[in-house]
Amino acid sequence: MSEEKTIVVRRVPVGPGTELSNTFRIESRIGTGRMAEVFRGHNIQTGDPVAIKVVLPLYSARQEILAQFRQESRLIQHLAHDAIARYYLFAVDEATGRAFLAMDFVEGPSLARRLEAGPLSLEDWDHLRRRIADGLHKAHESGIVHRDISPDNIILPGGEVARAKVIDFGIALSGQASAITQSGAKRNYASPEQLGLYGGELTPRSDIYSFGLVLAEALTGRPPDTPVSSADLLVERQKLPNLAAIDPGLRPLLEAMLQPDPALRLATMAEVRDMPLRPQNPVAIEPAVVLPRSKAVPPKRAMPPKALPGKGASHLLLYAGLVLAVIGAGAGAGWVYVQQVSEAPATPIITPPVAEAELPEPVAPAPAEPEPEVAVLAPPPPPVLETSAVSEDGSFTDCAGHCPAMVNIP
Repeated sequence: MSEEKTIVVRRVPVGPGTELSNTFRIESRIGTGRMAEVFRGHNIQTGDPVAIKVVLPLYSARQEILAQFRQESRLIQHLAHDAIARYYLFAVDEATGRAFLAMDFVEGPSLARRLEAGPLSLEDWDHLRRRIADGLHKAHESGIVHRDISPDNIILPGGEVARAKVIDFGIALSGQASAITQSGAKRNYASPEQLGLYGGELTPRSDIYSFGLVLAEALTGRPPDTPVSSADLLVERQKLPNLAAIDPGLRPLLEAMLQPDPALRLATMAEVRDMPLRPQNPVAIEPAVVLPRSKAVPPKRAMPPKALPGKGASHLLLYAGLVLAVIGAGAGAGWVYVQQVSEAPATPIITPPVAEAELPEPVAPAPAEPEPEVAVLAPPPPPVLETSAVSEDGSFTDCAGHCPAMVNIP
């Protein structure tokens, strides 16, 4: 008679206040996943915030599940990139019998939650494309394929797309696919290979396909159309998704990422990150390298013609010259020199000689000749009266019948 083996699973409750391996203390529950509960906690010694993934009691005795968590920790612990949440420790707590994984606590909404409010702007979308592609490229170079890229697994710290981080490498592997990883990925974002098509081998191109679906959703604000039945999903994954709602200038990138046959897709996340885009939307995508912008030189302001010397009172001098001309017309000899306001050089106004005794103090000295020759000229044209002038100090005067205070022109 064969002896039956019984596996006893301890169901010790874990929650706020629980200490794990004398290193971390749980503060509050964040949520529950397929195989683990996720809590917010902190390092007892340093106080640093951490996220703690605690394996559910149902799986605590399953060595393949524990091996998966150990692998997740081992693969990611030495992967340093700002777009990937860091992993600190995997251990089994002796007091509770529960395995746990401590990692960076990233505070902020998921991309899925952000897209509930609508699509990203082109600028944010391009930040997301470059940042996440760069982080996954680093992981791929280390032999790690995430295999579960989805909006739920991209967190926006503080709600900022420019600081997005990839989390949950829980089904990541550095070798061949397994039944666990193939069934674990979210089917809406699963690549054809994850469904067993095209040989079923999971490579970095599988992440490229899934990230292509994420980028398409980020542009439209709507998740990809996914058939309910698995048979229909297999049919859909053998053709290019409908990208009619995508800006035509962005389609070439997504078409290259979403080719059903992995051999026809972009080969690396570096190509996804660096592929040039030509969106037809009026809002331009920020270039990868922004050259410094030169300051625009404002056009010079048109200035009124500058008055001849007169300390801002050219109109008074003009009126005085007219009065002197009238007085001189019926009196003795002399010369009166008056300046006109015009763009052309000033022309002297000559008046008939008048008696010196009847003249007021002359503006200019009389000629040296005792009896100058009198020139008979046609009456001078009426003076051009300007309603505005610019004084020697650069200020502007508007003299429409009177002379207001000077107004400086910048």
